[in-house]
Amino acid sequence: DWNAFKSLKRRIKCAIRQAETDYFNKEILSNKNCRGAIWKTIRRAIPKSSSQQLTYTKDTVSLSNQFNVFFTCVGQQAATSSRKLAVEHGLQASESVLPVPYPEDELFYFRPVTCEEVNKVILSMPNNKAPGYDKVPVKVIKNCRPEISDTVTTLINLSFESNTFPREWKKAVVIPHLKEGDHEEADNNRPISLLPVLSKIAKRLALIQFTEYLVQKQRLTNHQSGNRKLHSTETISLLITDHIFRAMDEKKITAMVLIDLSKAFDSICHERLLQKLQNVGASSSSVDWFQSYLSDRYQVTRIGQSTSTPLLVKHGVPQGSILGPLLFTIYMNDLPKVVSNCDVESYVDDTKTFISFSLSEANLGLLSLSQDLRNIAEWCSNKLLINPLKTEFMIFGMEKAIKNLPNLGKRKNINTCQSL
Repeated sequence: DWNAFKSLKRRIKCAIRQAETDYFNKEILSNKNCRGAIWKTIRRAIPKSSSQQLTYTKDTVSLSNQFNVFFTCVGQQAATSSRKLAVEHGLQASESVLPVPYPEDELFYFRPVTCEEVNKVILSMPNNKAPGYDKVPVKVIKNCRPEISDTVTTLINLSFESNTFPREWKKAVVIPHLKEGDHEEADNNRPISLLPVLSKIAKRLALIQFTEYLVQKQRLTNHQSGNRKLHSTETISLLITDHIFRAMDEKKITAMVLIDLSKAFDSICHERLLQKLQNVGASSSSVDWFQSYLSDRYQVTRIGQSTSTPLLVKHGVPQGSILGPLLFTIYMNDLPKVVSNCDVESYVDDTKTFISFSLSEANLGLLSLSQDLRNIAEWCSNKLLINPLKTEFMIFGMEKAIKNLPNLGKRKNINTCQSL
């Protein structure tokens, strides 16, 4: 019976879809405290489209070299643009970072690692990560772990003792990751660095030690939610939302500027970063290790089966590196100190500054916001570049109160904000 067959087919399809839905719901709920596992489940639930396989109309050899030149130079270009804009707008940018002295016994020093610590890091590494310049997969290191863990421990301890990051560990293979637009335009791609597996082990151990120190000594600002335990995009969103609703309960308006930084990770100035490492308590020997890690880095860019010639990287921290987010957080650590009138909250490079005021104090509130935005612009004018096209100004409040605000577009102090 054809009708019975079609009816049964529909019921089976519905049963399969329901079973899949129940399974993925269960997986997400069971991993609700682990964002990585949730996203892994979501990726499994969404079928991959064949359109995700990018094809190139241009020669991939020349394209990989063009991309590599762009990725290695973009940080310097952003820093130059930042200084140029600072001069054009009369911003007073400080040329150096004021030192913060600490007693000798309060400084951070790398300590020797044990074989057990090395083994723990190796076993925690996911097998599915692509190999770096050395072409050694994580799985090989795991399989050889009993035989090589002592040697790896010795190498890492020699690195810490000599304040030297091995040259071969600094070579990166960059894979362009499309953000949006034409994938054959370098500016539309994010450079993701694939790094040697042994370097990942060393950096993970360095990260563990340095993070423990920073947390114990409370050297990082409370206004940064990135790279902090029990903090996430959700917690910063809740914090800001709570502030807005509390202001609305008091019949106040909240004005907020969402600041976007262009090529933030790529434009970090190594010299200023090393100064800021000292300002959070890194000893001269540990700063020397970080300097060795950052300097004389070479990278190639791979597109399809084509690989560019190596180029020296003079600015920034590698995107895809374990240490990159923490180093950027330290680079941003003193930003809240220049904000005197408003609140400021950041998640890594996403920064929001905001202020709440009553309708009768709108002029003063917006002027205060403008002053702090200028302070932030001056702080950024040494090597970081604010992207005005993606920097947004928003007003939150009850509809009646917002309607009674003057025309913001004609206000002199708001025009100053738009110049960012």
